[in-house]
Amino acid sequence: MDLENPFASRLDNSTDTAVGSNTIRIEPFEVRASGFDCRVFTEGQLSELLSKELAGFCGEQGFEIVGGKAQYTIRGEIVKVVQGSQILRYLLPFLAGEAMVEIQGEVSQGMHSSKPFHIKKTFSMGAFGGTSKGMIKDGLRLAAMKIAADAGLVGQQTSGLKKTSGTPLDPVNTWAYLGLVLAAAVICGGIIASTAHSWVMTVPERLDGIAMEDRGGWVVLQTSLTFISVLFGGLAAAPGSVLKSSAMIWLRASVGMKSMIGQRIVLGICCAVPIFLAYMSKKLL
Repeated sequence: MDLENPFASRLDNSTDTAVGSNTIRIEPFEVRASGFDCRVFTEGQLSELLSKELAGFCGEQGFEIVGGKAQYTIRGEIVKVVQGSQILRYLLPFLAGEAMVEIQGEVSQGMHSSKPFHIKKTFSMGAFGGTSKGMIKDGLRLAAMKIAADAGLVGQQTSGLKKTSGTPLDPVNTWAYLGLVLAAAVICGGIIASTAHSWVMTVPERLDGIAMEDRGGWVVLQTSLTFISVLFGGLAAAPGSVLKSSAMIWLRASVGMKSMIGQRIVLGICCAVPIFLAYMSKKLL
């Protein structure tokens, strides 16, 4: 082993072949029998679905998926899968019939370091209660996002994992970008607050408009809508490395879109809606 760089590509003792620096092996996840309460999937199907989702999201993080020796390894166990009852979720949301996926394991880098994970996703409501099959799939997908983000973080810390495009997945850059977006939202909100206040005071009061004593609230509304719109607009326009970073995994999970294009569309809609509301509220004056 190179003592100056213990995380450099190493040789497999048995085969004398180099192990790729960004390679990762996803070991099959066993399903704990005592926690398996599911009729819509078999244990093998659950393990296969999770491995497939993990492979896709790990690829986004810059890993090369291999079946043999690898620098990084993901291993774990599906601790609990409960499909729940769609009828109960429909009749008693948040009270009964919830679906659940619970997974634990670790992302390891040889013998040098490992990062344990324990993920539990519950689903208590959905359209007409939400189908158990769809909720379990969502749980596996969201868990795979989080595990892949953890793997990317281990890769950054040990050997400077980079995306296939060559752009580092650096969480510091993510926070810097979010800080700029937040600053832009505050500045734009301040400008709109000043402009809206000046404008609203020059508009004569109308019978079908906003009373003079309520116009301060209207200015606050315009300011808030501008802040929200700029915030979502900045996220929609964020670089791919920001949206895929571990710091933003919660946003991707909340949006519920697998593709970056789908996520940007949803964020773009969230940006456009406040603008539309601000425009319509102006018609009241």
